[in-house]
Amino acid sequence: MIVRILSNSRPVLKAVFTACLFVNLSAVSGQQSADYDLLWRKLEAYKGEGRTQSALDVADEILQSSRSDGRNDQRIKALINQALLRGFREENAFEKSLASFEAE
Repeated sequence: MIVRILSNSRPVLKAVFTACLFVNLSAVSGQQSADYDLLWRKLEAYKGEGRTQSALDVADEILQSSRSDGRNDQRIKALINQALLRGFREENAFEKSLASFEAE
């Protein structure tokens, strides 16, 4: 029905519909950024408290979200943080981190 309405010669309606669509898409992408900001603040707080396992869990959560959202910038940042945090917690962390980078 919307297509039929838009196909009529109503340029004002088309402009309003396009503007509403743009605003909704902008709000969704802004919400995703806010979610990542919250997760990164949480991760940094855990690191500051010395809670490396909790920070590693948040890094895992960010990595999973970034994969599904297609956010490669967040994905790379999460992988780097995972590598650093693993270095504090695990033996052979370098090898595990390298394998993780190669898998991505």
